[in-house]
Amino acid sequence: MRDRRVMMGAFVMPFVIVFLIIQLFSVITSSVEKSAKKQEMFVVKPLNPNSLYSELKLAASAIEPKNANGLEIKITEIATVEEGRKLIENGKAKYVLNFPADFDEKLKIGKATVDGYFDSGAESSEIAMGAFGKIVDLKNKENLRGRLTAASISENQLEPIKLNRKDIAKKEGFSGSMLVMILPYLIIVFAFIGGMAVVADLVAGEKERGTLETLLISPVSRKNIALGKFMSLALVSFLSSVSMILALVLIGASGSSSSKIMFPEGAGLNPMMMLSMLAVLLPLVFFFSGLMLAISAIAKNMREAQTYLGIANFVIITPAMFSQILGFTDLGQSGFIKFVPVLNTAMVIRNSLLGKPDTQLTVVTILVSLVLAAIGFAIVLKMFSREEILARI
Repeated sequence: MRDRRVMMGAFVMPFVIVFLIIQLFSVITSSVEKSAKKQEMFVVKPLNPNSLYSELKLAASAIEPKNANGLEIKITEIATVEEGRKLIENGKAKYVLNFPADFDEKLKIGKATVDGYFDSGAESSEIAMGAFGKIVDLKNKENLRGRLTAASISENQLEPIKLNRKDIAKKEGFSGSMLVMILPYLIIVFAFIGGMAVVADLVAGEKERGTLETLLISPVSRKNIALGKFMSLALVSFLSSVSMILALVLIGASGSSSSKIMFPEGAGLNPMMMLSMLAVLLPLVFFFSGLMLAISAIAKNMREAQTYLGIANFVIITPAMFSQILGFTDLGQSGFIKFVPVLNTAMVIRNSLLGKPDTQLTVVTILVSLVLAAIGFAIVLKMFSREEILARI
């Protein structure tokens, strides 16, 4: 705890990273929503007035310029399509509309078109164009409703079958938050990174300083020395990961605008959810500790240890990264997932955050991590029992 590097890497950074991620995602989400609702339309001035453009101008001129679709509208007229293209290319316009001179005539026979120019390479341009598409859809429905009424046809006859969607998802935990895909990944990553801040110094660092010899001839068994290093490393890794979870809960409970955007259903974790996550995190950090301590014991110096740990970090986080997209595939239901280290832990954490704990998956995950932890610690014990542990070259 006296080492500021450890305090920053294992405990302070999880809070900072979570805060920055939530702020970043909330700003992006809020910006996209505002962009979709607030429309600045650049329109090539029509040669003849038409009904749709007249409605848009009427909505734009209102005290609260909103159309029936809830969009805020501002209209800027331009002279030509070419001028509109240049505005889009320069980023001054998201899209440009061009109404044909005979729009209303073609509307009567159901063949009216509006040219909408946008840049598919710019996400904001495509989002804005999609928002205008909703206005067109609304206008089409109104037009169709009028035609059906004139023909004495019930609107229900057009769609005799309706799908009544009933969402049965439990609104618990972090459900409804777009962050639920990356949170398991971050929690696992900080369990490893927190240990990395300590482990290179635990054995390899003592070799460099020449203090390992003094430690090994002290009246303490080598088994207990290895166990002490193993448990201290596991504790730092575990607390680093718990710091991430604690930061999420505190930010979610703060009631700030960012937390309301990112956690629409709240960020509360009931005791069962917390227990499920902690139950799989503890054996996982034992596995990480055995692996990292073995690497530190093999390395001749801290630089070599850090190189090996960097490679191990990449190998470890790959399954955690895969967990972010697993929900989009059928692999999430595959039985082998339970036996894939790290990936199974990420799945348990994800289910817990969604308020859907899986007991069988949790038990298997704990057993797999404990077996790997035992193997790692056995390797560490064997290395500490040999004099090669002192090798510096």
